[in-house]
Amino acid sequence: MLNLFEQLAAAAHCSDPATLATRLLILHEGVLATQPLPRDTLSTSTKLARALVGLSGEAADG
Repeated sequence: MLNLFEQLAAAAHCSDPATLATRLLILHEGVLATQPLPRDTLSTSTKLARALVGLSGEAADG
């Protein structure tokens, strides 16, 4: 999964695909671990994903 995330980040012209891939994998694993929780974790996961992408220093160009 890490390799897939890194390939996708590289294809999206991320300046540091390895770091972004690691962050996405951690997010993915966290979502899997919290999925059975009865409370709504989607909004929290979405905010975390946006923060992680922001930490990578990448700007969405469209």
